[in-house]
Amino acid sequence: MKSLIGSFIGLVLGVGVGAEPLLEGRVRLSSGQPAAGVQVRLFDLTDLRRFVGTTTDEIGHFALPLRAFSTVRVPARPTDFALGQNYPNPFNPSTIIPYQLPAVGHVRLEVFNLLGQRLATLVDAERSEGAHTALWDATDAVGRAVGAGVYIYRLSSGGQTVSRRMVLVDGQAGIPAAGAVSGPVRSAVESAEAADELVYGLTVAGMGLIPYVNPAFQVGIDEVDIVVEEHGGARMKLAAGGVLGDVNGDGLVDVADVLFVLLYSMNPAIMFPNNGDISRGDVNGDGLINVADAELLLRYLSDPFDPALPPGIGLETDDTLAGATEVSLGSSTAGSLSEEDVDYFRVEMSGSGTLTAYTTGDYTNTEGAILDSSGTVLALGSDSGDGYNFRVSVPVSSGTYYIKVGTAYSSERTIDYTLYVVGPLDFAVAASVSDSTLAFGQPFTLRATVHNQGGGESEPTVLFYYTSTDTTITSDDTQISADVASLEDSDTITKSISLTAPEQAGTYYYGACVQSVSGEHNANNNCSEAVRVTVSSDFVYTPSALSHIYWTDSIRGTIHRANVDGSNIETLITGLRRPRGIALDVAGGQMYWTDYDHYRDDTGTIHRANVDGSNIETLVIGLRSPEGIALDMVGGKVYWMDWIDWDWQGRYRIMIHLADMDDFSFGTLFSSIIWGSPGGIALDVAGGKMYWTNRSRGTIHRTNMDGFNSENIEVLVSAWGNLGGIALDVAGGKMYWTDRSRGTIHRANVDGSNIETLVNELGSPRGIALDVVGGKMYWTDSIRDTIYRANVDGSNIENIVSESGHPAGIALGP
Repeated sequence: MKSLIGSFIGLVLGVGVGAEPLLEGRVRLSSGQPAAGVQVRLFDLTDLRRFVGTTTDEIGHFALPLRAFSTVRVPARPTDFALGQNYPNPFNPSTIIPYQLPAVGHVRLEVFNLLGQRLATLVDAERSEGAHTALWDATDAVGRAVGAGVYIYRLSSGGQTVSRRMVLVDGQAGIPAAGAVSGPVRSAVESAEAADELVYGLTVAGMGLIPYVNPAFQVGIDEVDIVVEEHGGARMKLAAGGVLGDVNGDGLVDVADVLFVLLYSMNPAIMFPNNGDISRGDVNGDGLINVADAELLLRYLSDPFDPALPPGIGLETDDTLAGATEVSLGSSTAGSLSEEDVDYFRVEMSGSGTLTAYTTGDYTNTEGAILDSSGTVLALGSDSGDGYNFRVSVPVSSGTYYIKVGTAYSSERTIDYTLYVVGPLDFAVAASVSDSTLAFGQPFTLRATVHNQGGGESEPTVLFYYTSTDTTITSDDTQISADVASLEDSDTITKSISLTAPEQAGTYYYGACVQSVSGEHNANNNCSEAVRVTVSSDFVYTPSALSHIYWTDSIRGTIHRANVDGSNIETLITGLRRPRGIALDVAGGQMYWTDYDHYRDDTGTIHRANVDGSNIETLVIGLRSPEGIALDMVGGKVYWMDWIDWDWQGRYRIMIHLADMDDFSFGTLFSSIIWGSPGGIALDVAGGKMYWTNRSRGTIHRTNMDGFNSENIEVLVSAWGNLGGIALDVAGGKMYWTDRSRGTIHRANVDGSNIETLVNELGSPRGIALDVVGGKMYWTDSIRDTIYRANVDGSNIENIVSESGHPAGIALGP
């Protein structure tokens, strides 16, 4: 951006005998060329609708006629002693203090801090009757800048005294904002003497120029130098966020913003400095930027706490209706509040009903309100919810509504809360299938998710599954199954049924509908969209022998089994401590797992049982914290990972143990020379290699299964996060692993090359298992308490088991 530097040369007030008073001057550019066609305006800051304006001629000269303008500004003789509110307020770097005297007298105007210490004397002299002003540039009596805070100014004259407060906002005092007139820093008394004249708003604007504004122009100053920048780019886009009212982007709401709003109302093509945003000038929220907004801004500067002002002026727009966060009915949103902070949320109602909002959280002490689209409060609440939370409800019709969340009292600490927005009961249904391209007789899963998008209280209902001849699912289609759907304890439930593809090629449609219940807001969206399934002889289905998933729950101390689609969940074993890894002997019908007490050393154990949970055996005791476990069914061996005590630097050393399945005598295969903590382990029996993850170092390693030459450990993958389980597709030459800290699942060649990210945005994925024949991978997520299934390329992700406690290890079997 190039700059044009111009100046008003000989800006004078010409008042000849019998002549009309004129404010004359000339505008030049830095090149010496006159600035022709530039608009110059002078605004009356007591009545923004009154101004005079003109345009510079070919030599940059202008003359503003002041007779008619000044007559409306001539004040009536005051009858009272009065001290006005400073403006702007809050302010930085300077502010103007108005006062009036009913008669000639000695005046003393002083500034104090809240401790009562006098900082500056602005006026200490005789003044005539009438209106006067004094300027304070936020310096003390010796010219030192003062800090941000609340200050008191006091006027004394003729035995009368009156005081008011003013607020200096953050920023270095005495440093003008961009676009303001620059000049020497004067002492407080000198500033007061020079400012004891009527103050106007002076603006200069021209095509392609960033407007110049002087919010404290005093007629009678002989010369003013200014800098005008040329806006070289396209018109700015509206910025996100910012302070409501701060249109020039200097971080303050002051008279300069008032003048910019006035300029924009006259010429919407003007540009702004500092990445300004004119949308912040719509302080009354009517969608227009005009004189009404400018007058409200000026009123705010006189008294920021005027209850008649629209809310949010001077605040970040995120804390106003304009910056409200959109939420949906039936949703929950986490938020936080600092001292005197306010959050706003916007919600749409598609029909009439009761709108409810409430917060939860420990020691939150929130208060809230529901407002209509104009910002009018419809209902208030403070301690009507659980604990120190609010709960508020109000009957509404269709339209836009706002929810306000604030602190019920002043607090220096940050308050964390969760906002819940509840509307009328309203079901919505979505359907999906495990595979959309099927062979004759191939099994697949039809899943249906029912969501109470309104959030209102529900009674049990029935979920129906249908097949259809077209793309529209209705209750008139062919019903294939039904299930009970209970949403009393959750706003969303997922159900599934196992189906078999028809024996005839073609396109088929499946879906689900939920039965309407009393009080439901809209029963027209109770059926899902159709899901298309293509059945063809071109596809070949090879049944997998892996029909069940097995997993450990490290919090509940249990082991579970379910069908591979997540249905028919069984609890096989209870009463364990912290079971982690699990592995299956498919041919022998047995399962092995690791277990330990998290709070006691040397309590780790290895166990074995039948796959139905019967005949439990304890095979090894006295381990530290065994994690991953793997089986070599050819050699009849069991491998597991453990760790030994940390060294003086607080590090752990990974150990891999080997035991015989028959007598279960075991030994340490090797103690890793690499520090870290154990994760998952997998075996390539045919290749004689074992692979494992180093959880804390984010690495994957490989070495020989027999332990020979184990000092030559290969590092296949490094510089990753907190790694979890690992699984091998030996035939395909691939390895798969979970990253708990990044919430991702990855795949690479078994030598560590060609790393792919298959799934992201998970909670904390831990164990992983592969069904290579079926083309599926399964994993546990211990943060989301969920077990997922997807294609081995990461597509078609399914949530097959929800609310599963704290799932850790996972395995596939019969």
